[in-house]
Amino acid sequence: MTYQHLVISRGRYQLVALTDDAQYSIGDRANYAVLTDSGARVRQDMSLEEARAYLDLLVDQGNARSVDHQPAGLKLRR
Repeated sequence: MTYQHLVISRGRYQLVALTDDAQYSIGDRANYAVLTDSGARVRQDMSLEEARAYLDLLVDQGNARSVDHQPAGLKLRR
């Protein structure tokens, strides 16, 4: 059985650690995956650094799309 442990949640994505153990600490050895908010695995079997970079890429792409689809005259608050 593989357990998923939430590491980071950003936007509609989650970075999770995949382990064979029900317990997990951030220093434990694990594979990592990026999931959608519905739980679908977007990508898996990455290091923590690779998973964070991929999560950042997905979030940035999603933000770029939402900016592209703003009606004219609307400004995003930051």
